[in-house]
Amino acid sequence: MGSINFPVQRLLPVALLAAVAIASAQYVDDFDTEALFARKLIEKRMYDFAERQLNFVSSNFKSEQDQINILYGRYYGARGKRSKAVEYLKKVPSSSAHYSGACLARALVASKPEDKAAGFAAYLASLGPPPLKNTKHSDEFTNAMIRYAEALKRLNQPAKAEEIIKLIPKYLPKSGFDDRMAEFLGLQAKLAAVDILVDKKRPSSQYEADVNAALKTIEGMMWHEPDLITALVYTEFGHACVLLNQPDKAIKTLNGVAGDLDNIEKALKKQYGNICGSPLAPAYYYLGEALMAKGRTARDSGNKGDAQRHLLRALQQYYKCAKRYKCAPIYDKASQKVLLVKDILVDKFGVNHDKLNAKFPPTNEQAVKIAAGHAEYRLQQYSRALPHYLEGARLSLRSRQAAEAFLFAAICYYKTDHYLEAAACADFMAERYPKNRYTWDALFNVATILRVRSNEFRQANLALSDRYNGYSALLMGRFVKLAPDHPKAPTAANTTAESQYARGSRLSKEKKILVQSGKAPEEIRAHVLKMRKEYLAAVPLYEVLTEEYGGTKEGIKALYRLGWIYHIDDDSENAYTYFLRYCEVQQEPVREKYESKFLAARRLMLLDKIDDAMEHFEGFLAWTKPGTAYHRTEHLGTYRENAIGFVAWCYDIKAQKIRKEIIALNQKLLTAPSELPEDGQVDEGASDDGEGGDAAEGEGGDDGGDQVEAVVDKPLTAAAIAARIEELQAQFDAYKARATREFIDFVNRYPDSGQTPANLAKIASLHVEQKDFTNAETWLIRLNAEYPKSNAAVQARFTLGRVYIENNNYPKASETFSKMLDRLPSYPLANLVYVGSRMYIDGDPARPGLTPEIILAANHEIVARAENPEHPDRDRALKHRNRAMFRVATCLLATEQFEEAIELFERMMRESQAAKESGGKESAYYFEILHGRGIAFRHAGRLEESSASFDKLLSEINRDRYPGQYYASLVGAGISMAGGDNEETVRRSVARFMQVIQFADADSPRIRPSVEDAYIEVARALASLGDQERAIGYKREYLAKFHDGRYRKAFNSLPPKRF
Repeated sequence: MGSINFPVQRLLPVALLAAVAIASAQYVDDFDTEALFARKLIEKRMYDFAERQLNFVSSNFKSEQDQINILYGRYYGARGKRSKAVEYLKKVPSSSAHYSGACLARALVASKPEDKAAGFAAYLASLGPPPLKNTKHSDEFTNAMIRYAEALKRLNQPAKAEEIIKLIPKYLPKSGFDDRMAEFLGLQAKLAAVDILVDKKRPSSQYEADVNAALKTIEGMMWHEPDLITALVYTEFGHACVLLNQPDKAIKTLNGVAGDLDNIEKALKKQYGNICGSPLAPAYYYLGEALMAKGRTARDSGNKGDAQRHLLRALQQYYKCAKRYKCAPIYDKASQKVLLVKDILVDKFGVNHDKLNAKFPPTNEQAVKIAAGHAEYRLQQYSRALPHYLEGARLSLRSRQAAEAFLFAAICYYKTDHYLEAAACADFMAERYPKNRYTWDALFNVATILRVRSNEFRQANLALSDRYNGYSALLMGRFVKLAPDHPKAPTAANTTAESQYARGSRLSKEKKILVQSGKAPEEIRAHVLKMRKEYLAAVPLYEVLTEEYGGTKEGIKALYRLGWIYHIDDDSENAYTYFLRYCEVQQEPVREKYESKFLAARRLMLLDKIDDAMEHFEGFLAWTKPGTAYHRTEHLGTYRENAIGFVAWCYDIKAQKIRKEIIALNQKLLTAPSELPEDGQVDEGASDDGEGGDAAEGEGGDDGGDQVEAVVDKPLTAAAIAARIEELQAQFDAYKARATREFIDFVNRYPDSGQTPANLAKIASLHVEQKDFTNAETWLIRLNAEYPKSNAAVQARFTLGRVYIENNNYPKASETFSKMLDRLPSYPLANLVYVGSRMYIDGDPARPGLTPEIILAANHEIVARAENPEHPDRDRALKHRNRAMFRVATCLLATEQFEEAIELFERMMRESQAAKESGGKESAYYFEILHGRGIAFRHAGRLEESSASFDKLLSEINRDRYPGQYYASLVGAGISMAGGDNEETVRRSVARFMQVIQFADADSPRIRPSVEDAYIEVARALASLGDQERAIGYKREYLAKFHDGRYRKAFNSLPPKRF
């Protein structure tokens, strides 16, 4: 290479990462001047003055709020308060003209590479398509893109980094940043990505091809006309040779161009007044790297003397770079290598530390402070060493040496029993220096000592022990995340994960104690949430094991642990996924494997993936049948019996899904009546029991699954739909029959199983579905006899009561329901409606059904739900409210609570009148309310009010439309009149009874009870008037007309004459 003369514009983009002298600025207005002054104060770290300047700007330029927010963001970012910085930067809206500046500032204040990359990406997107609109920001843009590429390199995305560099000439076509510069920076990005792989100790086979390809590109660029790019290409040639383990070639090449590189440095100094961008800096660094490689080779061959000589020469090269080029991008790495080589020479080769430092003294004040700390540390004067380390670190938080200082500060803290301070120091390092090996050492060492101290304090101070253990797990988790390739990482990850898992297990045991001691449900729920939180804290630790060390025994066991954690957290999707992954990789027939198979199937069942669940249940049963290796493992019996039971449930759930599809297809038939087959209706396979059609809702287990819609993608003929229904009905019947057989087999085989009570209830429920109430009663009686205290028995009592009703055994039904009155608030609304409607058998008031107390309680609950705005059943309960209120009033009459009945009837009358006055309809039970009120008044001894109520009813009702109610009210009115002490009123009552006898249709089932009532009541009235002859006449007429009448014996005890 000859002497080089190059234009400033060509050099500038390459040297941007170095400190560049401040160019002259043209100020637009006072705000620009004041804002620039604030930025320079921030850059110089004169934070007190910067804060005052910002306050001044904020007070005097309120119209520039977006730019002020950006300045505050830069200020807080420079001070390390990133969350505060982001808070200000987020205030700048995307519609602002300064939004791109806010995006750039967010990228600059970020610490993590991924956050930086995201910020730069947002900045680039905010600029729009090329070219750059405001060219005065060209330097800022170029700097941002180079930093963006650097962040991408750290994220091991060299290809994308190269793409970003190539954008610079597109956005700045007149900047002098040409394709060759972009190609060079892309080349740097590729080799930097390889450096990351080397740091992670990945095999050379993973990157050799990439380096060789880069080397060919470099060799082509080396023959270009001599300039700065060519000079830097030579340094990258040395870089590539080191990566390919060709140190001699690197040394020869770099030494050969040393004079030319020196000329470039002189030109840089002349034009810019500094040598920050000198190619000699990376040349010295890669010479050091090459000599280090030769030292390793000599060491491996057993030649310790040559190894030491090469290391001393490497130290010399690193030291030149670190001492002369403090503003160069490579400075931090060179300084780190100086310290590393010194440590190796002292520790491995016995070189005198003081003599080494005399020859290669610390290059800055920070290094001097750290060296002072080391001197005290070697004397074990930890309390005296600590201030030196802390002062040294604070001198320059951005330098790599700061991480070393913090590491030794953390060690000094825990050496002097300040464990929490040590933890805080390591935690800070993880945030500030995540990729530094000193950070990894600090995290591991502090985490280890905290775990040791936690175990020591376990008996004496449990709270402090837990605190130390928590910090230990946190720090060790960060260590594994930041340094997954560290030799200690697998053991650290497993130890930490198991420690965290044990915390959850301990809380799990405490939960059992809380349950056994009868603690309040709220306390138990809070404890469960705490337990789940502890278990979930182990997830990222186990995930590191599965992702980074999946082939180890720790990595395999981690899959099992993750399955259990998600199982405990009731996360079925993740639970079954990890359980099945464990089954795939675990080759030994251990308990954990069949347990995972079973639990995976259970979770699939809960997710309504029934076919998959059955596959794995059956696979589990095949694995564990007698004679297999698994059959000899512990606790197998319980899992096998549960699997057999769940298979039965799966068959039932599959049947329920088919039923829903059948119902949907029947709806399809109903919407196309012209296509119906000649044989008409097709059996839906579903029961409809009037008000109680879904009365057994929630009993005997979950029917399972979300509703399945019929899949009818194209129009079908009625015949095709009917054929499909027939096919599905056959499947439905087969699955139900199979489920019934499986359940019966289970309860007979495993009478002591925890599933048996629920399965007995399910057998009964299956018989109820088939309307086989006799067999259903048999199974429910067995359930209540053998497992009376089980939850299944308690929950199935409703079904038992319903079965008794269907079998017309109302006394037993009343006995059963009376035992569950306290549970009514927890029953589904449909069940309440079913019970509340069974006041009379077949609706006949002469045939009482369930006892009034049961009817009263059920209907009271319906009304309560309807009147509670917060109850989830309110809307549906409102549809049943009026009927339920009427039944409550009727039950109050039956239980002789007459005043309460009157009050409720009056309330219903007022509500009916209000509804009518507001333009709506009066109650559908209006006449029944008037009738009931009349009866209530009569029983309360308020005969005139009773008669008035009946008279009002009779004056408003249409006899032809409501004959049953009309004649019943005539009888009611007559009874109230006949009960008085006025002879004339009693005689008038006879006329009411006569109307019924003469005009009512006694052959009508609904009217006949009123006619019979009229005969007995007219006889009683006449007898009380002393007209025995007519009374006997009506008796004879009644006996001739009603051979099986209700009052045949009552006529033998007519009342005596009263008037």
